[in-house]
Amino acid sequence: MIFGDCDMYSTNGAFGQVRLARLLKHIQNPALFTLSSIGWHCCNDQYHISRPAGAREHLLLFTVRGEGYLHLKKREYRLQAGSIAFVPRNEPNSYGTPNGETWEFYWIHPCGAALLFLDKVVEQGGLMMPFLPGYAYRQKLEEELREMRETEMWQAGAVVRKLRPENN
Repeated sequence: MIFGDCDMYSTNGAFGQVRLARLLKHIQNPALFTLSSIGWHCCNDQYHISRPAGAREHLLLFTVRGEGYLHLKKREYRLQAGSIAFVPRNEPNSYGTPNGETWEFYWIHPCGAALLFLDKVVEQGGLMMPFLPGYAYRQKLEEELREMRETEMWQAGAVVRKLRPENN
C-alpha cells in the first residue's frame, strides 16, 4: 500500500508480526540525515535473517522486549531489552530470535548523510550500545527538534511547503 511518501507493509506469519515503511526515492536526499526504511517486529523463535554478503545499507536494531541474537564479525551478540545493535553495511551477518524466546525490536536503515556519520562509527569499532538509565532521551530529543525547527532553513521549508498545490 502506498501512503504519502512511504510504501507501507504489514504482515502476520508463523514467525510473528512485521510492520515496515520504506521511504520513496524522491525524499531520500543524500545531503540529509534520512532513512530508507524503518520497521517494527515482534517475532518468535522461527524468525531468522541471514545476509552472507551483508546489506547495502547500515542497520540499527533497537530491542524493546525479549531477546534476539546477532552474528557479526565472528562473534555472537545477545540483543536484550534496552540494547542498540549496529550492523555495518556490506558486512556478512545473521540475526534472529533464540529458541523459546520472543523478540520485539525496531530497526532502521539510514541513508544520506547518516551513512557518512555511521561510517565513522564503524571506523571507531562501535557495534553495541546500551540505553543509559536515567538519561532524558525524550527531553533531549524534544530540545534538539525545537532547535531544528527554529533554524532559518526549517522556517524557509515551512513557507515553501505552504506554497505546494496540495496545501492550497
